[in-house]
Amino acid sequence: MSNRIQALALAIFIALMNASSSCDTAFAEQHAVLAKEPVGEPQDAAYQAYKTAQAFVYDQRWNEAVTNLQTFLQKYPKSKYEDAAQFWIIYSREKRGDDAAQVFQAYKDFAGKYSRSNYVDDARANMLQLAADLAKKGKPEFQAQVQGFRESDEAELRLQALYALSNYDDPTTVQTLTGLLTTEKNPDLRQKVVHILGNMNDEAAAETLSKIALSDPDAGVRKAALYAIGNSNNEQAVPTLLRIAKTDADPELAEAAVYAIANQGSREAVVALNEILQSASRVKTRQAALYALANTGQAEALPALEKVAKQDADPKLQEAAVYAIGNLGTSEAVDALLRILETSSSAPARKAALYAIGNTGGAKAVQALAKVAATQADEELQQAAVYAIANAGDEQAVSALAELVRRTESPTVRQAAAHALGNTGEEQAITVLYELATKDTNAKVRGAAVSALGNIDSPKAKEALLKIIRGEK
Repeated sequence: MSNRIQALALAIFIALMNASSSCDTAFAEQHAVLAKEPVGEPQDAAYQAYKTAQAFVYDQRWNEAVTNLQTFLQKYPKSKYEDAAQFWIIYSREKRGDDAAQVFQAYKDFAGKYSRSNYVDDARANMLQLAADLAKKGKPEFQAQVQGFRESDEAELRLQALYALSNYDDPTTVQTLTGLLTTEKNPDLRQKVVHILGNMNDEAAAETLSKIALSDPDAGVRKAALYAIGNSNNEQAVPTLLRIAKTDADPELAEAAVYAIANQGSREAVVALNEILQSASRVKTRQAALYALANTGQAEALPALEKVAKQDADPKLQEAAVYAIGNLGTSEAVDALLRILETSSSAPARKAALYAIGNTGGAKAVQALAKVAATQADEELQQAAVYAIANAGDEQAVSALAELVRRTESPTVRQAAAHALGNTGEEQAITVLYELATKDTNAKVRGAAVSALGNIDSPKAKEALLKIIRGEK
């Protein structure tokens, strides 16, 4: 290339650079943010409409950018490009010189609504610049915004350092984190410190967590400590957790302490849960202890649950204890339910025991329920026993219900038995139901038997219904 051509090329390049110098900064800003643009398919109508509107931002035609992006949002209000369009509307408003305080608020609203958007960091950066400019122009309220941004950035940096520090499981790190809990004022940061301590296999860290759970002034930090203890194997914390569960004024913290005890899975934990169940002042705390005790699956839990089911003054807690026993699913649990059924003075608890026995299933449950249904003087409990037999799902259920139908003089019980036989869906029930439908002296029992036959999906049940229609006996 000759020197003249090179000189001409250089002159043209310099001229072009000078012509564009006024918009260099804006272009650089746009170029950095546009790198985050969402990618769509060419055949996607929403994507094409978004790109057409967004092109006005490239061209720095701010009024047209705002108008076209707003039109896009009206046409595609729920598209995946919604956050991008909203950001560029605010950006274009800023660039065309809209009121800075209003634009600041628009960015703030955007950051709150689209917290996971790729544009959040850009929105916050623009907010910081606007706040700084407004503060310089004599609006001191925006100086606090600037300080808030700086503190937020500092907290984020410190948090990243904390997570990096958690990789060092040594006494010096534990000491540093413990000291930070004393001096740090940001509750979110203190909760993160608690979480990190909970992941450390260190006695000093465990001791710190117990102290925080017991007496920290911030309820959120205390709860975080309770969760951290619950996720660790720290039997030494059980006495502290027991104290919180029984005496703390905050019911949520008391319940969190109960579940933290339960997660220890030790015999000491079972003893503590039993103590809470028997003597805590709040019903919800006792209920939490009841469920936690049942979930331990340990043998010591059954006597405590049975005692509550038979003797507690709170009827709802009695029923909860009955169902918790039923969920144990053991032979010993069935025996306990039978004892409750025989000795409890609470009708709701006895009824709950019947259903719990039925839910355990098996021949033993069916035999026990059949005995109750045949001998119980209370018709409501008889009916409950009948439905519990059907729920037991044992092959003896049909024969037990058939025998009950033949022996009981109560039309109400026979009607319940007819429904229960139909719910088994077993063909063995058809003969009994046909007999009830055609021979029982009570019209409601006969009607229940016919409905029950309709619930059994088999040719034999269909034939029985046809015979009834034809008047055959």
